[in-house]
Order: sequence, then C-alpha cells, then structure tokens
Amino acid sequence: ELSAKSSSSEGPVVKFLPLTLSGDGKIAKGGDIVIKSMPQENQLIPTKEYELPAPIHEGPTFPDTVVKGATPPETRMEEGTMKMKIKPMGDVTANPQRTGFTFDRFEVELMMINSDTTDDITIIGATMQYRYVETEEWTCMESVTVSGTELPFTVEPKKAAKYVVSGQVSVPEKKDAGPMNIWITRAYVTREQPIELRITLEDTMDNTASIVLGFANSPLPLPEKAENARVFVYADDFTSYTRKYGQVTPSGTRGTVEISGNFGRMWNVDQLELRRLAFQAKKQGVDEFHCYSATDDDCALDVTALVDRDEGYVYAFRLCVRSATATATDHITIQSLRDILLKEEEIETQQETKQPAQSSSFTVSVPMRASAPPMKPERTFLCSTCAPIKHGLTSCIRCGSQILQTAMAKPARNCASCAVQSKCHKCDKMVPSVISQQRKVQLLCATCGMTKTRMCTKCNSPIPPVQ
Repeated sequence: ELSAKSSSSEGPVVKFLPLTLSGDGKIAKGGDIVIKSMPQENQLIPTKEYELPAPIHEGPTFPDTVVKGATPPETRMEEGTMKMKIKPMGDVTANPQRTGFTFDRFEVELMMINSDTTDDITIIGATMQYRYVETEEWTCMESVTVSGTELPFTVEPKKAAKYVVSGQVSVPEKKDAGPMNIWITRAYVTREQPIELRITLEDTMDNTASIVLGFANSPLPLPEKAENARVFVYADDFTSYTRKYGQVTPSGTRGTVEISGNFGRMWNVDQLELRRLAFQAKKQGVDEFHCYSATDDDCALDVTALVDRDEGYVYAFRLCVRSATATATDHITIQSLRDILLKEEEIETQQETKQPAQSSSFTVSVPMRASAPPMKPERTFLCSTCAPIKHGLTSCIRCGSQILQTAMAKPARNCASCAVQSKCHKCDKMVPSVISQQRKVQLLCATCGMTKTRMCTKCNSPIPPVQ
C-alpha cells in the first residue's frame, strides 16, 4: 500500500498493489491496482478573469534630454579686437577617455588663423567659460590648457596653427552619481540640459578673439524591455542616474517563468512554486503576501503573490520597483503566463501517450554478499522423450517430413534423407550436415564430438552426446 501527500493537497493519494513472490527472487503483479483515496488537487492556473489595478508610478522620470539626448547649441564667433579667426575642427568632447570623480573635462580642437597680412599675433592667454542655454551668467572653468604647445605661442601673418584647448568644471557631487563609466564621453554638469562653451584668446596687445561652441550629452544608456518580457516595471534614480527595473520573461527551462532585474538576483517560478505559494497563503489565512525581494543599496524589487483562497491558487503577481527617488508598481496575471507554465506539462502528456504499455511483471534484484560469485543462468537438457514437450516438431524445408528438435542441437531445417554430406572439420570423415535457411552448419562425427553425458532435467534419464 503506497501513500503520498503534497503540502497543498486535501488528503493523501492511497493505492493498493497486490504482489506475488516466487522462490527465484522474482516479483509479479498479483492483481489490479486498487485506488483507495484520490483527492482532487487544487487548480494551479486560473480559468476566470481578474480585474487588476492600473500601473502606478510615483516620483520623477528622466526627461527626454536624458533619455533621447539634446541638440547642442550652434557655434558662433563673437566680435573681438584681434585679427584672429578661430575655427573648430570637430565637436566638443567631454571626458573623452576617462572621467574624474569630482570634475568634468571638456576639450575641442581649434584652427587659429592669423588674418593680418603684416604682423605676427602672439597668444599669451586662453580662458574657457560655460553657461546653461537658458541662463545669461558665464562661469569660468579651471585648468585651461592648450596642448601641443606652451603659452605664449605665435602665429605668423596669413598662417594657421592647430591646437587642442581643454578645461574642466568642478562637480563634487559627481562621486555619488552612480557608476563612473556612464560619464565617459558624457558630462555630469550637462546631465539634464546642454551648455554653451566660450573660448577666448588674448594677445600681447590685450586684443581678444572668442568662439562659442555648444555641447549636449548623448542619450543615457538605460536598460530596455526585453523582447519576450510579459511585463516591465522601472523607476528612475536621479541620485545615481540609473534606471532600476524588474521584468517577467520565459526562463531557459521549459515550464518556468523568470522574474529578474538589475539587482543581481533572479527568481524562477514553476507550477511547484505556485502550489507552494498557494499553500503558504492558505496556511497564513491571507489574500496576498510578500514572496520575493532583491535589493541594491536604497533600491529594491519586491514581488507579492495575490491569492484566491476560495479557488486555492495564485492568480497574479505584483511587481514593485523602488529607487531612491521614485516607485513604480504593476501587475501580471498567472493566466497570461499559461503558455509558458503549461508547456512542460503538455510535452510530458504527449510523450506518455506515445509510450507503449508496460508489462505487469518485473524482476527484483536480490542483493548478494561480496564474497559470493555471480550467479550463472541454469541450463536445461532434455532427452528425446521430453524434448517435444518444450521444443516440439518442425518440418523439413525440402521434403516436409517431421524433424525432432532437441535442446542442445541447433534448429534443424533438413531431415536425415535431405541432409547434405560434409566432412568433419577435425578428422575429414563424412557426416551429414544440417542446412538452415541462412547458412551451412559444420558438424562433428561421433568420435570427434562431445563425449560428456547429460541428464534430462525432467526424467533424469541419460542423454547421449549431441553432435
């Protein structure tokens, strides 16, 4: 009698199987299986519709200037007293190869053209300033350098010189603004809106020449919804400039759903997990309970199971993503995941229908002591009287006469009259050979053949040697 019970079933499954045991260690089915108890299992996948709350998002989200990027202001020359033309050789770049924890560095390559026909122009100083597009006040940058030369430098009449001018802006709060790699080729100071950069050159006669350039960040690299995601919930973090998210996707294992995000952990849910959650809710007497969480500093992904206790199953999950500045919540029904959760079960059902019916008897291996030699199968020897009981008679394939089949001889297909003579392969004496449908069998004569006498297993009478 076998009994088994799961944590969520109303009662045990009890089955009775009669067996018969023989002396040679074999067990056979002794009758039909009797089912004494078969409780109805709770349904795992809902069949009715449930009305779920609308998605909720509290807190700010990144503007389009952060998500999609912004257009930098146009380049323009400002009026000056120096007979020097300044032309940019490319766009302004920010933190081109590496970035500092407390500053942003901007640089641009400029072509400086002396438009005077007679006098040299000697540059003794260079300054860089910046301002946001919507403001009027300029702020000076620090550590302004001209790479490729040292100040002062001279540009001859109707000549040009090409140098890289760079400067940096101090931003102490940048060290807490998330991973530093997101600020390579991007600037923290322009994280939400573009800026204008003004570069001013000064010569020995206090004349100046200025150019105004624009800079805007490229789009912030943010995680996106996977192609196979059934739900995607995110909350933007303005302290680290990262997007925290959670999503539900099919797992690499059939019949399993994966709940994951950028929190370093994931949770796999299958039918067994759904049954466990339903049992926990029934045990605690609640309609919903927290079942999974993953954290990263002040951010977290929380998953709550919504349970229909009357039906005895989980009908939805609530996903809540919290960042330092925002919170987002959304739901997904278990019914919408039916095609994923039931796939493994459907495959197993199809495989069971293709398998042939199994025999009702089986063999049980009897353990042997280590010192005992392995058992050899028992051989059976029958005399001519008892042989027909087991092996019966067969017909000659040539004349149709009856041939007696013995236990030791190979199956004969020719009677003695139709047999073909052949030589003994030891002494070359002529003996009749039995011809089968597939091949010719060489035999031994009585002198060269087997001389050991066997005893009949049934009547115990001696059996002469078989050629």
